Amino acid sequence: MQFSINSVLLLAAAAFSAALPTSSIDSVIEKRQNRNIRITPSALVRMYEHSPNLNFAQDGWGETSSTQAGDGRATSVNTLVSFKLEPEDGGRTCNLRFNDPNFATGSKTFSIFNFVPSNGVTFDASKATWNQRTGHRDQQAATYTHGAGTDIIYSFTCPSGGKYLNYELAASRGEVNIQWYSPHGEGMWLEVVIPPNTPVKPPTGSKPVATIPIKDQVQLFEARPDAGQGSAQFGEVSWSSSKESVSTLVGFVMPDTDYTGRTCALKLFNPTAATGSKSFALFEFIPYGGEVIFKSWLATWNSKTGYRKRELATYKVGGDKPIYSFPCPKPKTGISYDLVPIGGEVSIKWDSSLKKTSGFQIEVL
Repeated sequence: MQFSINSVLLLAAAAFSAALPTSSIDSVIEKRQNRNIRITPSALVRMYEHSPNLNFAQDGWGETSSTQAGDGRATSVNTLVSFKLEPEDGGRTCNLRFNDPNFATGSKTFSIFNFVPSNGVTFDASKATWNQRTGHRDQQAATYTHGAGTDIIYSFTCPSGGKYLNYELAASRGEVNIQWYSPHGEGMWLEVVIPPNTPVKPPTGSKPVATIPIKDQVQLFEARPDAGQGSAQFGEVSWSSSKESVSTLVGFVMPDTDYTGRTCALKLFNPTAATGSKSFALFEFIPYGGEVIFKSWLATWNSKTGYRKRELATYKVGGDKPIYSFPCPKPKTGISYDLVPIGGEVSIKWDSSLKKTSGFQIEVL
């Protein structure tokens, strides 16, 4: 990762902050366990005024800051963020939200501007710099102060057509430094409000008519980002302040039996370890090239053989409640998920060789 000197110092200070108490984690999970859809950024890139022609690779970190340099001059960091809507989201209510930054000092205030990309779709995160944003800033949409009583930046009607929403975040109101790590559920995200009774819910007390075992899985290690060293037997979702993150891709394939019209429920059984926040976020995962599921033998942290689409649910280990329920798809349809740690320090592990006693499966209700 590449940061300004101020950013490095601030991140080092933030590493000594205390973890969230269990009650805080519970409240965050509870708020996210609703019917609405959480969409994480499809692209995010920082732009540094002091290095105006340098592109900073996408590493998940966002920053909006304005600080004084050693010679007294102000130096700023802005961030471009984009979100991808689905066609069915058109006409629903969209809420831009911001929460749980890794670090926030000064006025904790930033302005958010609509951003118009040069290609008419979205900015080019691999080329965007302070001097060449690959688009231009348009009208100001809102000004937001973190910790002022709400995490909603502003609300609007979701546009139709499955478009990208593009924004530029810029610090305002004096000295500011806000930093967040998007893969951990921090910072800005988009909530699509679903009308009541739209989601599929499993009938109360219903018993599964079938179970669908896991087809494949692979661990992805941030500490070894280009090494394909995952295990098809073991799964892990973890993060701690002393080491990098571990996420896991999990894949299923629907059987030949047609279960369309029924409800499918994803569940985790008897993890071999669950400590810390015991919580993870579940993302829909789309394999490249129209593959049925991801290619586990090629997947690494930097090259997952697909992309994370949208957050479907958050889950805290404990009890028998499904992680996520959905209409069962057609026979032979592939289903892939990306499991990501949230809620501070966490370690969740399972052993899929212990069939039906540990790990993930889908129940057909």
